[in-house]
Amino acid sequence: MNLVNKIKAYQKRHQFFYDPDKFNEIKKLSFYEEKTKSQKIRFNLIIPNIDKTKMYGGIKTALNLYFYLVSQLDAEARIIIQQPMSEALKEQYPDWDFDLLENEYPSEHLITSLYGKNDDERKIDVRANDLFLTTYWTSHYCVSDILNYQKEQFGVQNKIYYLIQDFEPSFSNWSDEYMLCESTYHTANTFAIINSLELSHYLHRLGYAFSQEKVFLPRLTPEIKVALDKSKTDTRKKQIIFYGRPETARNCFPLVIEGINLFMKKHPTLAKEWEFISIGSPLDKKVILADGRELKTLGKMSLEAYAQVLNETAIGISLMSSPHPSYPPLEMAAADIITITNQFVDKDLSHFSNYMISLEALTFEKLANAIDEAIKLFESGSLKANTIDQSFYDTSNQFDEIVKAVKEEVENEN
Repeated sequence: MNLVNKIKAYQKRHQFFYDPDKFNEIKKLSFYEEKTKSQKIRFNLIIPNIDKTKMYGGIKTALNLYFYLVSQLDAEARIIIQQPMSEALKEQYPDWDFDLLENEYPSEHLITSLYGKNDDERKIDVRANDLFLTTYWTSHYCVSDILNYQKEQFGVQNKIYYLIQDFEPSFSNWSDEYMLCESTYHTANTFAIINSLELSHYLHRLGYAFSQEKVFLPRLTPEIKVALDKSKTDTRKKQIIFYGRPETARNCFPLVIEGINLFMKKHPTLAKEWEFISIGSPLDKKVILADGRELKTLGKMSLEAYAQVLNETAIGISLMSSPHPSYPPLEMAAADIITITNQFVDKDLSHFSNYMISLEALTFEKLANAIDEAIKLFESGSLKANTIDQSFYDTSNQFDEIVKAVKEEVENEN
């Protein structure tokens, strides 16, 4: 290995080294006035990616909200992504136009990209009636100066709409990224759209206050409900599924494995009767459990396959080291699975369903004991009708109140 490669390898191991490319993705955008000077409202969505093959709940929720806002405001739509505009992506969105950002392509439904653009290339055309919905802290940070530009250029005072679906500073260590992410919660004239009461309470506990705020409650997506109803069964297999995403630290994959291993050591005979299955993400390496079995993984599944697994499973584990409840434990409980999850500050899902085991503190021992408790509950047949919060099944659009508030805000601005 030559000296240059040695230095690069050392820099990767020691993040305190300065990397000139580290912040390329979040460098602030610059703005210029759109040539057409259109007066029509254009709703812009800035989002890391929209690839349907890599779409988890957060991105899907963001797109559902965005499409609903666009339709209800009869607005033009421009989605600005932070990924390449590949041919595969274009095939996923046949009703949308794709073009380079700098071309100002006249379209009512345009997808364009910031990918690979640096410094002076990071600029977008803007009109007075451009509204911006941001979905992740990097997308919010890079466009957060837009309101100042619109006020100076057009004399308008718009809001910036920020979809907050978790306390994102905690995704990083206490670091420069933590501080930059946290700074987005201080952007003036932010209309915060917060996913869940639990997350809203946590943000308030930390002292954050936004210019305007709306909260929406997690709902069972209609597609999953249809799939669950279609594959309904009266029999449950002796299998324990858990939401395993090793690449996502807040899902506590190693802790789950250690908890399962401890359960196996404490109850070796009982453990042999049960199968343990990881769902959510594929595993790059084999995981051998304490009794010598290889952990089975189903990875990321289609909605139909996911619903079938839920309907035939007795027990589920879904941990989330975050104030957001996350969707998997709610979906598991909705499918009448005895579900083990964790509390986090104000978050406690025990009220959600009598099928929910909510651990106040999370240790290997407590998780192993909870698995044993769940098995006893299942085998005793003592759980009767699911007392799940019926609002989770509400079929009305969960964004109705948000759209109403945004409409009022837009009318006031105009």
